[in-house]
Amino acid sequence: MNVVFIGSKTIGYCCMRACEEVAPNTIRAILTLQDTDDSRSAYSDFSRFVRDRNIPLHLYKKSSDLDEFITKNKAELCIVVGWYWIIKKEVLDKVPYGFVGLHGSLLPKYRGGSPLVWSIINGDTETGVSLFYFADGLDNGDIIAQAGFNIKKEDTIKEVSDKATECATIIFKEYYPRLLQGNAPRTHQDEQQATYVPMRKPDDGLINWTWSPKRIQDFIRAQTKPYPGAFTYVRDRKVIIWNAEVK
Repeated sequence: MNVVFIGSKTIGYCCMRACEEVAPNTIRAILTLQDTDDSRSAYSDFSRFVRDRNIPLHLYKKSSDLDEFITKNKAELCIVVGWYWIIKKEVLDKVPYGFVGLHGSLLPKYRGGSPLVWSIINGDTETGVSLFYFADGLDNGDIIAQAGFNIKKEDTIKEVSDKATECATIIFKEYYPRLLQGNAPRTHQDEQQATYVPMRKPDDGLINWTWSPKRIQDFIRAQTKPYPGAFTYVRDRKVIIWNAEVK
């Protein structure tokens, strides 16, 4: 099967490595971002990986790049991790064995953008990751596998992201061979349980001091490093708050 990988960031890189560990030389090409201005970037890791294995590396710059990448590499199965754009149906339909992606929540909860951040903001004590087939909708495709983990009250987005990456790596090691064999499971999502969250932007980090102390603490730990941080204004000066404790 002609497999191509589409993704970025540490979680994308770790999942790609997991696939290669259990089924070496099955990924034929990689599409990623030149995102070295982002503190979460794994571009240098992707670059070293392809250089060591002589795998083509493509950079995403505009929406048509994805369509061209799929066509040029004759993709039969696409693995997507660490991607932030909806893939159009006409592109999904070009790949015989479909697109399989990872989402940072226990679907159908938290469909949409920045699910791990939202989970911490909302004070959740557990979340997880979902491996699923893409469909013509927002994170609504059939689920292949899920893994949950606890969120401790002191966990920041860094610890939660690390836990998600660890779970995702384990899932790919177990289910990537089954995807190649064509016998991976699929379970329909329960639409009655679906919830949605929007993608967050740096400007969304403004603290509302009328919130409860716990909500403010959760808001801060959800957006601390490596994210841009929660912030407030003091005499028109923007002040980023990286950590907080409720006494």
